[in-house]
Amino acid sequence: MQVLAPGEAIYRSIPVGIGINGWDLSEPGHYIVKAGMEIEDQMYLSNDLMIRIAPPVSYEQEYLAQDYFTEEVARILYFEGSRYLQRANDTLQEVTSKFSTQNVARYTRLALTKPHMKSYKKLVIPPEAGGQATSAAEAGGWVDETKPNPDLVRKEMAKVLLKDQQEAATTFGHLTYEQKMVEYGEFLSEQGDMKEATEVLSTLHKTMSKDKVVDSAIDRIERIMNVYEKKATTTKTTRRTRRNKKETVK
Repeated sequence: MQVLAPGEAIYRSIPVGIGINGWDLSEPGHYIVKAGMEIEDQMYLSNDLMIRIAPPVSYEQEYLAQDYFTEEVARILYFEGSRYLQRANDTLQEVTSKFSTQNVARYTRLALTKPHMKSYKKLVIPPEAGGQATSAAEAGGWVDETKPNPDLVRKEMAKVLLKDQQEAATTFGHLTYEQKMVEYGEFLSEQGDMKEATEVLSTLHKTMSKDKVVDSAIDRIERIMNVYEKKATTTKTTRRTRRNKKETVK
């Protein structure tokens, strides 16, 4: 349990349209969303949040919606990616391609890109093994490992997060946008690219400052940015020292 002092607050971003069970909001219409919190058997409710889901404006949108508003697609969007739900990934790819200028493309592109930011291991059992084997080794199985793809991640994240930053922050909401930018900065840091990680956090800082978000968010970003700046300076100094040593040896 987290205890808040007077004047303190907790900020969280909660997806209201999708969850682990699929789509909670999918049909066109007007919806009222409330947040509730129970404290000592007393329920406290937030103000109403009005949400409108507009109907499709074309036959293409209506047709594609049948594939988009499925449980598998909702799960991929909620968990931000999957390497194994291929049919749903194909749908996300189609949405990204056909509606690349619309806000939905930022979400679909993000879900398609996030799996390439980390390593995956998958146990593969040959189809011909049948059901008689008692172990993966007996069935001739193997572990297939997939590595991160930094080049693809840089290319796609530039479209998701760095293109029209103010619009991206509005689309995702400031809390989610901050989270995704920080995650992207961490990925670049893990790849050893401290300079680019610092630039990403600097972009985030400028975007959030323009929108006049709460001071605590700006402070968080500055702390992370300072860490990357120090690491970038250390890395640069180390490389310079190594280069000087090589020149001395020559």
